[in-house]
Amino acid sequence: MPGTYIGAIDHGTAGTRFMAFDHGGSVVTSAYQRHEQIRPEPG
Repeated sequence: MPGTYIGAIDHGTAGTRFMAFDHGGSVVTSAYQRHEQIRPEPG
C-alpha cells in the first residue's frame, strides 16, 4: 500500500517519542522531545 504509514506515540516520564512506520514495518522517521517534570514539593 504505497503512501500508507502508521504513527506511534510513546509518552514517557522524561519525554515523548513519535515514530512513523511504512507498510513493511520499517521506521520512516522518528522524533524525541524531552520535557520538564513537575513534582510537588513539601510546604
